[in-house]
Amino acid sequence: MQLSSFADIPIELLPIVFQFIVKPSHLATLCLVNSTFRDLAVSQLYESVHIYPWHNEAKTRVVQLFTTLRDNADLARYVQKLGEFTPRHYCVLIKDFPKALSTDKLETTWSTCTHGLKNCVNLRHCTWTRDGSLDNAIFEALLHCHKLKELEINGHHDGQYDPEVLCRFTRLNKITLIMPSWLVIAQLPRWIRETGPALQYLSIICKASPLVTDSLLEILAPNLPHLEHLSLLGCPKVTHSGILAVLSANRGTMRGLGLEGLSPNLDVAKFASSHQALSTLSGLSSLTMTVQRPLNTWTENVLNLLREVPLELFQVYSPGGEDVSVLPDDFCFSLVSTHGPRLKRFSVHRMRVTLNAVDNICSRCPKLEQLFIVMRRSEMQLLAPVLAKARKLRSVHVNFPLDAGTGVNLLQIQADVQSILSECSGSSVMQFGCNTRVEREVVRGGNGELRVENRLARYESPEVPEQFLVLRA
Repeated sequence: MQLSSFADIPIELLPIVFQFIVKPSHLATLCLVNSTFRDLAVSQLYESVHIYPWHNEAKTRVVQLFTTLRDNADLARYVQKLGEFTPRHYCVLIKDFPKALSTDKLETTWSTCTHGLKNCVNLRHCTWTRDGSLDNAIFEALLHCHKLKELEINGHHDGQYDPEVLCRFTRLNKITLIMPSWLVIAQLPRWIRETGPALQYLSIICKASPLVTDSLLEILAPNLPHLEHLSLLGCPKVTHSGILAVLSANRGTMRGLGLEGLSPNLDVAKFASSHQALSTLSGLSSLTMTVQRPLNTWTENVLNLLREVPLELFQVYSPGGEDVSVLPDDFCFSLVSTHGPRLKRFSVHRMRVTLNAVDNICSRCPKLEQLFIVMRRSEMQLLAPVLAKARKLRSVHVNFPLDAGTGVNLLQIQADVQSILSECSGSSVMQFGCNTRVEREVVRGGNGELRVENRLARYESPEVPEQFLVLRA
């Protein structure tokens, strides 16, 4: 069939084509083609809304967004989670807010946001993390979103909202609290008691806060019987005792565990020696941890803990220091020997991974999709044949040690990356480095033969890669 124009594509194919268009401005242009294109593109344009502080005129955009949602209920209904198999979260994500306003203007802005949210009748996930931008009216509006299941908020209430309002959200299966104040923490036992039976994911992100303790976790534990993911960051008063309390009260299995910036007294060996903990962790597929000292003891304990679990995602952070600056090759080899057939993500931050270890990972992990590592520039320049061994690899992020980056400018690094991609014949890599992605470009040669070339381009997706959402210390 001969098509005279792009607009003649069968309507059945358009949803498939639109899946590959991620830049909001491109989707907005598609809405202008005709009514058919608009009906398909507008839902994708509004299904996931992101506003970050670094966006141009971000604060103005917040007001414009909620004015649109307030005045156009037909558009607001698209802000939703459309299907569990889709890789993106369909949500409202607000990480900036125009706080520096007069009282009257601030009240008007909050009113606009409130009415806009009430129109989002299909909202499933809401992220609102700007400090000081939440008030009681916003929470009241969210309570009208009866399909809301996932809530990520700034817990530093600072007198802007009554922490008791949180206890009215009783149908959530995912809660993320960022920098919670002591009054919010004080409400947490009651909140978890109300929503706990449905809760599957709990994340608390702090900055060396003494408020989250073993005692708090022991109080929460009995009301977290079906928890599948637990993530704690920056809670130096939490040891293995608090974690064991949560694991012991679990009636199922834990799929994800994040233990970052916790007490130096946390003993990983205690998990492996607890029958109940091992039972709860028997389905663990994702582990995120901060490396502990001494390194050799920590690596041995982690390998023992992970010996019988179906691990797919492994992510570690170094606390810094010469003694924890390199992840040992033998640890990497042992981890791959046990979990290589399943491993999809291998992520190491603030500590170097040798080229030999990366070669082993790419060679023996056939399902590897994401690789985040620290290595010297001289080693990165040798990555091409190594990465080519990982046939399903899609995302690669390489960081340089500070001393190794001296005297190297952005153009040189981009040239290194482009050289690597050019040498990765048939590579599936779609994202390399920070704020970039790799495009696969089809080129027709002089003899009519089609070939695929990789070229470096700007990262266009409005969603920030997960590894950059929170800075780990």
